[in-house]
Amino acid sequence: MIKLSLKSSGFTLFEIIIALFIISIAVIPMMKSFGPAMSTAAIVEKTAVMTNQARATMERLLVLDFNTLKSKVDDSQPLSGNDVFGDSNESFTFEGASYAPEITIIDSSGDTSKTLLTLTVAIDDISVSTLKAEY
Repeated sequence: MIKLSLKSSGFTLFEIIIALFIISIAVIPMMKSFGPAMSTAAIVEKTAVMTNQARATMERLLVLDFNTLKSKVDDSQPLSGNDVFGDSNESFTFEGASYAPEITIIDSSGDTSKTLLTLTVAIDDISVSTLKAEY
């Protein structure tokens, strides 16, 4: 028979509970900090996607010749990608929601010549603008 000694080495249940309590004091605040960090990362990702889509639409606008853009000048309401490009390739889906850029082409020349246009592309709360001149 093997005799067990009461003085065997090891941890008591009380010591284990105290150790877990001390560890939980450090771990719980660290775990709570991950929630806001994840939501901030999601906001940054959405902003990056919207900005890149707006830039891509702006690049498509800048490729168009000036007379085409001049014929699309409408100060009253934004245009869709279909109105400007004749297709709906500018619409996209992100995280289950559909987005389409709003394109605004405004005469900024100050006279009837329409030799300076302000081009603006807006998606959600992101807006990208530039000027294009006829020269």
